[in-house]
Amino acid sequence: MTNHLFKLTIRTPEKEIFNDEINSVYLSTEEMGIMGVYSRHASLTGTILFSPIRISMKNSEENFVTRRGIFMMDNKENHARILCLSCEQRNEISYQSVKEYLNYIEELMRKGKNLNQYQFKFLASEKIALEHNLKELEKKKK
Repeated sequence: MTNHLFKLTIRTPEKEIFNDEINSVYLSTEEMGIMGVYSRHASLTGTILFSPIRISMKNSEENFVTRRGIFMMDNKENHARILCLSCEQRNEISYQSVKEYLNYIEELMRKGKNLNQYQFKFLASEKIALEHNLKELEKKKK
């Protein structure tokens, strides 16, 4: 691994989305806000509710959108990891599918009679993440 590069892995429960050496990654965590991470960054862990992710590599850039996850940077290994519920390439996200999923979540919350406290909190945070996702997609349309 070259000195200015570090490893980034993005994983969902279904599959590995990204695994390569990169120059930098920009993302947003709940605890630290928007940040850029480079090779040999200090070790840290942060929670992701919703975040656009911009990955800079030697000759290209990748853009993803992720919901509900955790970001970890290990300085010793020079390896960053994002473990998340959902991660899609930004240009593949459909406004309509996000809107339909948000409507489904809102309907479940409205009915709510068979939800325990944990399920309701999960749906509430998923709703917030989807609302952020829709705002990002609306910006993209303009």
